[in-house]
Parts: sequence; structure tokens; C-alpha cells
Amino acid sequence: MSFELWTHSHGELTTSGSATDDVMDGSVEVSMPTCTPERFAALEATIERGIAAYIQTGQALAEIRDTRAYLLAGYPSFNAYLEGRWDMSRRQAFNLLAATAVVDELVQTFAPTCEFTSHARTGGVAHLHAGHRARTIGAC
Repeated sequence: MSFELWTHSHGELTTSGSATDDVMDGSVEVSMPTCTPERFAALEATIERGIAAYIQTGQALAEIRDTRAYLLAGYPSFNAYLEGRWDMSRRQAFNLLAATAVVDELVQTFAPTCEFTSHARTGGVAHLHAGHRARTIGAC
């Protein structure tokens, strides 16, 4: 059995090697793709931009919700706006909004004294009560 390994590069999927499984003798040969330090840095930069865009999207949605700006586009409710304009479920949007609220809270609380992990920035602690979040991350 053989299959190709794929990598994602600037919006395109490309093959980067293959993995082979020789069933007859029970051995497995796997060709691992390599990653240069430069490529690794580029991948991390992409993740950083994605996290920033994720937070900015949540902030924009929060403002649209809070100011009822969706009415300007003819939508009767925020949920109708989410579904009609963005094909986004209520659950997906509210998870995004919750993560953004956590980031805003953490920035206000800890920004002068510590740097946040990407886990915290992406809402890894969003389900916690505000006091628990502060204690969880307060060990900066």
C-alpha cells in the first residue's frame, strides 16, 4: 500500500513525499518530509497571523452584535445575520465571541506584566469563570 504525503503551501496543496507499507514482510517504510528552519519560521508566522485574524474577527462580530449593525444589512437578528451573511452557525460564532472576550479580559488584566500563550489567546480557557481564568494564567 502506498500513499502520498501532502503539504500546504500558500493556498496550494503539494506532494512532499510518500509513505509505503509493505504488507508482505510486515515492514513499514515511511519517508518523512523535511522542514527547514526558514520554512518553520514561515509556518509559525502564518499561525500568528491566523490567531490575530481570529481575534479581530471576534471583535468585529462583537461590535456588530452589540451595536445591532446587522440591521443596516437588513437582517432581523444577529443569528440571521450570521447564517445569512457568513454561513456561520450560532455555536461557531459564540465560541469565537467567547474566545475574544477572554483575550480582551486577559489583555486588560495582564498585558503590562506578561506575555500570553497562543492557547490562552485562542480561547483555551474560555470555558472557565473569570476568576478561574485569572488564576490559571496568573502564574506569568
